[in-house]
Amino acid sequence: MELSEYVKQRRTELNLSLGKLQMRSGIAKGHLHQIEKGTVVNLTVATLMHLAAALQVDAVSLFRIAADLRGDIKKPPPTGTAAREGGETQGERC
Repeated sequence: MELSEYVKQRRTELNLSLGKLQMRSGIAKGHLHQIEKGTVVNLTVATLMHLAAALQVDAVSLFRIAADLRGDIKKPPPTGTAAREGGETQGERC
């Protein structure tokens, strides 16, 4: 799930308007709107912490969603026969 979708869904679940979320989080309403529209990608740690607290969610979960959106979460390398047949071995990596 995208961060923008998650924030909007959670805000709706809590029956919060953008104005109420602004008051809870201290984040400008315009910035919240941009987050929900997906036009803001690189959020600061402080913004994510305030947003998590205001949405009553675990900050780590929100960080993971945001990191995945930026591509910071690395997928584990494939395992099994297909990975060994067509890929490099651990000794071949530079």
